[in-house]
Amino acid sequence: MTGERLLNSQTGEHQPASILAVGEETIPVQGVPTRATHRRIVTDKFTIDLWYTLNGRWVALQSTTKKGDALRYQLQ
Repeated sequence: MTGERLLNSQTGEHQPASILAVGEETIPVQGVPTRATHRRIVTDKFTIDLWYTLNGRWVALQSTTKKGDALRYQLQ
């Protein structure tokens, strides 16, 4: 995952973004500790954290809502 712009699927506009490699972490995936790469997408409006297994399978996404609550999707 690389790039300097994202396509906003709601508006159809490209937005400047930074995609950062945070590192490797162990997170639970379907109840099993699993090594995953952690990436972070940062724009002027939001930050999204993504985790993928070492073979590229998506396993989690986390962001913060406008109210400040954590929003997390994770493979169960």
